[in-house]
Amino acid sequence: MNLSINKNVFSRVPDLKIGIIHYTKIVVSPSPQMIRGRFQFFQENLYFELQDVPVTERPGIKEWRTVWKALGADPNRYRLSAESLMRRVAKQNFLSPVHLAVDLNNFFSLQYEIPIGIYDAQCISGNIEINLGTEEIGYEGLNGRYNKLKNILYTKDDMGPFGSPFVDSVRTSVTEGTTEALQIFYLRPSLEESQCRELLTSCGKMFTQVAGGEFRTELLTAENPSITIEGEAMKTIPLAEGIKLKSILTKKVQELIYEIHGNAHVVVEKGETPKQSGRPLAEIEAELAQVRKDIRTLDKLIYRANIDHTIEFKGESMPLVEAIELAKQLRAEANLCKDLGNAEKEKIYTTNGEGAILYEVAMYDPCEYRERAKQLEKDAHRLSNLINAKNYEIHIEFDDSNYF
Repeated sequence: MNLSINKNVFSRVPDLKIGIIHYTKIVVSPSPQMIRGRFQFFQENLYFELQDVPVTERPGIKEWRTVWKALGADPNRYRLSAESLMRRVAKQNFLSPVHLAVDLNNFFSLQYEIPIGIYDAQCISGNIEINLGTEEIGYEGLNGRYNKLKNILYTKDDMGPFGSPFVDSVRTSVTEGTTEALQIFYLRPSLEESQCRELLTSCGKMFTQVAGGEFRTELLTAENPSITIEGEAMKTIPLAEGIKLKSILTKKVQELIYEIHGNAHVVVEKGETPKQSGRPLAEIEAELAQVRKDIRTLDKLIYRANIDHTIEFKGESMPLVEAIELAKQLRAEANLCKDLGNAEKEKIYTTNGEGAILYEVAMYDPCEYRERAKQLEKDAHRLSNLINAKNYEIHIEFDDSNYF
């Protein structure tokens, strides 16, 4: 896809700089506690700072309000997104967690005092252009209403406008199913290009440290108003197939180790030149290294999927990782109840030398434990079926073509 800024925009703001981060192979999940805690702490500190320096006097906000006026928009009527976020913090109406992508996007926007948008790249069609809105330009926004974008920068694809530094559209919003995203930074025009690139790299690193995947940064300026972004389509497989494949690869490791031992030595007569009877060790070791790497990748993807996805069981929503452990516990408890239920309520234990008969008496009702065992087994089977069904609904990004 090609991404460009219409040259007419630079006639209004010659130093305009737009930063782009293209993320691939990311996993968007609820933000971990580390991110939620850091963001909450940041907002609390920012609140106290805003008691001394009003929102409109913050350097980034102040500069972008000037840009707003240069473009012909009223910053008091159409507030840029970063200012709207900051005004919420100033009122102690702190931003609540949504998911990883939105939370980090809001964090970056408040930290650098600039508007930033993040979009699901799979929902974008064709080339992208950043232009200045007219009376006819608008869309249904994330604020729940139709927004006109006259004299406001907006981003459009072949299907129409989808983003702006004012408010973004619903059509391209990032969800927990997003694996490829485009983040647009409306940078402060006063920043040097080197500062812009440093900012983008810092944000990209932080994002992928938490969401995984890879990122690439670009900078659009008057001298470089157009770039090309190559999308990346990664093959996916059901989580259930990933679990099976991991088991297959674990056996494959043992086979390759056995092959290494078998090919490591040859028997020859004294003075005879040894000849390789099978594959060279280097070739086997290279395959072994790749298989082990794929096992680690599958481990990571499976674990993340088990953390991020939930199932409903007995009116309770729980992550898959918890459901898997619960199923094991239910089976263990069922086996214990079976053992207790198979015992007799009372049976002869032994006799002593004086002819007295001793009895072993159960301090519980075996029938009750037999019924409990049946119910626990039913619960374990039902939970296992829910887990298996979910494993086929969830897809993980992994290319299994090397093995199937």
